[in-house]
Amino acid sequence: GEFFADGKPLPQTRRVKNPREAAAYTFGYNHAVFAQRVHDVLTIVQFLKTQKPPSEKIVLAGLDGAGHWAAAARSVCGKAVQKYAIDTGGFRFGAVENLHDPDFLPGGAKYLDLPGFLLLGDAQPLWLAGESAQTQEWLRRRYAKADAGDLTFPEPSEASATAAADWISKELGDHNEETPQVP
Repeated sequence: GEFFADGKPLPQTRRVKNPREAAAYTFGYNHAVFAQRVHDVLTIVQFLKTQKPPSEKIVLAGLDGAGHWAAAARSVCGKAVQKYAIDTGGFRFGAVENLHDPDFLPGGAKYLDLPGFLLLGDAQPLWLAGESAQTQEWLRRRYAKADAGDLTFPEPSEASATAAADWISKELGDHNEETPQVP
């Protein structure tokens, strides 16, 4: 929302001037705002991967309300990203009840909802916060069965941007005694 005149988040998507309001008319021809936001994340990853010189290591962190975008981007990033720190905040597409909600994604809940997106990613290490104990166990079993890489669940009291930054630094081998504070 920082790019809007009032600095507030987008409360709802735009509406077309059509008396027959239906998701099929809007999303049959246009990308949902959620998909546009995921495209933005993928554009940044592609930029980092192809800049001169290219980034050696790319880490994707989706925190403070951006975890569901990062989870969806992770499902298509492949090996371009080496580590992921995601806090989903318990987000579920199935809980989005309004087609004008910026997080509405047609079919988003159909195939295992957000945890399904998390299963689609490559076998890169993942720090994942914001999920219930039941979902954590479900993901652990699926990851083990698919040999899908390292999966770390922080304790709820330790699920913060600073904890994610510490995990990223440690896992990348860049950890030193003074980890910078994340604003």
